[in-house]
Amino acid sequence: MAEVTEETKKILKEHNLTKSDVWFMKNAQKWAITHKAMEKIAVREKIVIVDLEVSYVDLTAGACVVKCTAVKDGLKVITFGECTPKNCFIPYPVAMAEKRALDRAILKLAGLHGDFHSEDEMDLRKQQEDLRYSPTKTNAKSNYGDAAGADGLPQAIKERMSNGN
Repeated sequence: MAEVTEETKKILKEHNLTKSDVWFMKNAQKWAITHKAMEKIAVREKIVIVDLEVSYVDLTAGACVVKCTAVKDGLKVITFGECTPKNCFIPYPVAMAEKRALDRAILKLAGLHGDFHSEDEMDLRKQQEDLRYSPTKTNAKSNYGDAAGADGLPQAIKERMSNGN
């Protein structure tokens, strides 16, 4: 386990987080916070989710983008959560995109962005590292037939988005 720095202890105490709310992911060298703890932080910090909207969904391709608008003390954040076979290996892309959008907004408005990641992001990093370094595993995106570009979106999704579909 990584050394818990004084700054990390301060952040944990400030947000009333316990050992069960966080853990250190060695592969990414970052701390993760559970989604449940994120929701508690949002309540304590009086973060209000103003809008949560599915911006794009293609369940055949296993892809979804959710837009989240949140406010705290007059500060407004608009952020997105995305899920494609390239960055998620669970069969629930809408739910995962929603969690990612919410968690990103909460991290930003609570002043934790950059110091911590949501558990969903950390799982993604571990899975990507496992696939990258394990020659026996296959990439799940091949099940969807369309290779992803540098931006992580399959070409078919990019075309549909540019055509307004």
